[in-house]
Amino acid sequence: MKQKVLSIALGGFMLAAMLAPTIAEASSKVFYWSFDMDLRAVDGSRNGMYYDLNKGDIDVSGQIWPDKQGVNVRPVSVFVELWRDTLGADTYVGGRTVVPSSTVGTRTKFSFSADGQPADQYYLYFSKAEDDYWDLRGSGSILNDY
Repeated sequence: MKQKVLSIALGGFMLAAMLAPTIAEASSKVFYWSFDMDLRAVDGSRNGMYYDLNKGDIDVSGQIWPDKQGVNVRPVSVFVELWRDTLGADTYVGGRTVVPSSTVGTRTKFSFSADGQPADQYYLYFSKAEDDYWDLRGSGSILNDY
C-alpha cells in the first residue's frame, strides 16, 4: 500500500512538473570598449572592433573626457554611433551627440538604447565635425539583452 501511494504521489509530481508553464529567463551579455581619439574619428569597423550581439535590445553607455587641450576654447561635439555590419552598406542603429567637458580629465557620461535588433555583428563609430586638436579618451560598455 505504501508503495502504491508513493507511486501515485511521484506520478502526480511528474505530471504537474510537465504541465507547469516554463519560465524563460532573460539573458544578457556585456562588452567593454575604449578609444583614444587624436584626430577626427575612431571607426570600430576599420579597427576590427566588432561585437557579436544576439537578437534583442542593445544599451550603449560610457564616458568621454579630454586628455589634451586643443586650439578651441572647448572641444567640439562627438557623435557616438552604433552600426550593424551588413552586406553592402552598413545599417545605422542609433547614437547620440556628446559635448565633452572643457576641463582636461573631466568625464561626460552618455547612454542610448536600440530595442529589438537582429543578431549580427555591430561596431561603434566616434566622430567630430572638425579636428579641433583636442585629444579625447572614452570607455564604456554595450549591454545586449536577449
